[in-house]
Amino acid sequence: MVAKRLRNFALVGVLGGLGLSACKNGNGTAAEVAPTDSEPAKVATTVTETPAEPAVSNASADARAKVLGYGKYLPLDTQAYFGVYDGKGFVQDILDSKVGSYAQKMASDLGGVDLEEMTEVPQVGMAFSMMSEEFFVAVGAGAGDQMHNFMLLNEASNHQRMKFLVKMLDAELTGKEDDEMMMGMEAMMMPMMGGIISDPQASLEILENAQMPPLTIGFKISDEEAREQVAGMIAGVMMEGLAELGPDGEDVAEAVELKRGDVAFTGMKFVGKKMARVMDEDAREDMADVFDAATIERLIKIAGEKNLVFATGVHDGYVILFAGSDEKELQIAASPAESMAASPKLSCVDGYLDKKLLSVSMISQEVLNG
Repeated sequence: MVAKRLRNFALVGVLGGLGLSACKNGNGTAAEVAPTDSEPAKVATTVTETPAEPAVSNASADARAKVLGYGKYLPLDTQAYFGVYDGKGFVQDILDSKVGSYAQKMASDLGGVDLEEMTEVPQVGMAFSMMSEEFFVAVGAGAGDQMHNFMLLNEASNHQRMKFLVKMLDAELTGKEDDEMMMGMEAMMMPMMGGIISDPQASLEILENAQMPPLTIGFKISDEEAREQVAGMIAGVMMEGLAELGPDGEDVAEAVELKRGDVAFTGMKFVGKKMARVMDEDAREDMADVFDAATIERLIKIAGEKNLVFATGVHDGYVILFAGSDEKELQIAASPAESMAASPKLSCVDGYLDKKLLSVSMISQEVLNG
């Protein structure tokens, strides 16, 4: 029963989660420079909404690679990037800001929670160790094509979510709860998905064209013991997820082992064709409460054409997490010249290569237009 429920959630996840990240080819970038004792922090920003020609690149990829951290390993066609090179300082700046001070006051007033003391909690301490040095998020090729899909699906999802919240509020005020609300999360999600699919702005055509663009997240952890602990925890969570699918889990997902040079990655892959095959009569009956027969068949066909891959590994002192539609999308640039560091979109950092950079962000024009 648990395995069947997870398979149903997996189908919904494949269909609903394909558009959750995106980006493509343009020029929105920013570099933040660390302050010195004698001067305040500077923020250098270059934004070109409709560039007539590519930005002129003055610095070499090798020179940029020295300040971009893991950026020197990300592929050249990276479409969006946000990297922080002093995570501890970044977090402290937030805590010291007006917003951070307000958050700390609210936490103290509500439950006597001291945000700084929370780092002594093992789980929180581990999270801080992951972010205390460098961390980044990068989205790869094809993401820009998915941004518009995501926006339409997100609007439809928000509309359906608000409808359900109104329904919950009405039940709270009247004391009447219908069967749907009593049956739990699965029963809540399916009607919401039904409303999204039936929304003229978020049609099945969008799902048919949607793909999960490559998403890479990484954390630099210099301490080897801490790094191995975090990497083992993340890999363990993935394997637990695979095990939770039960004896029939191999019919929906499979373990993956990838090699990129000397770097090993492990993880799991939801295989669309397998997922479509295991949609048994019970699952079809559950979906029949929301969709007509033709829509069910079309949804299963769409699911059969989509794969989702999740992998993790350790590379050059970084714990790396990857998500995408295909294992081939997990790439490590062989040299700075083949990496994001060679992109004209990062020319904004060229005037600050002799400074200590706190953060760099880049978003392509297609993403901004989406």
